[in-house]
Amino acid sequence: KSKDLLEDRIKELMVEYSILEKNVVYDKVGAGLFLQKHFPKAYGFSANGKVIGKDPYEHLKTQCHHRLAEYINDGSIKIHDAGRHKEDIVTECMQLIIVPQELIGGKIKMITKKEVKINIGHSPDYIDSLSMRMVFTFKNKYSSRVFV
Repeated sequence: KSKDLLEDRIKELMVEYSILEKNVVYDKVGAGLFLQKHFPKAYGFSANGKVIGKDPYEHLKTQCHHRLAEYINDGSIKIHDAGRHKEDIVTECMQLIIVPQELIGGKIKMITKKEVKINIGHSPDYIDSLSMRMVFTFKNKYSSRVFV
């Protein structure tokens, strides 16, 4: 029943914000896996998946985290209605720390989710969803100005 509620809520948000299904991204590992059959045109994100293009990242999540950090640093991201979540979003975004390349054989790596949880005291849900959204920037679906 909670899965039905989640599916319904996603559909409500898609209508409210005029989001096409092809512009929805979900974590296809774990609990989000069931969304695949309900949203077949959406992008199923696999954190440990292959990078897009030839960038030297450890995996897709790192590539998307790095892109998010670039967007934050150059001021080309805007989050509508951040409101009461702003402090958590900022705290989580501060965790976009890159491990020096020489430590990992030429691949760009980020600190682990486990380390982030220890640093901030909870799961980094905002940063995960914001970085998953970045997958579309590699597919040239959106301009550099991002609205979430």
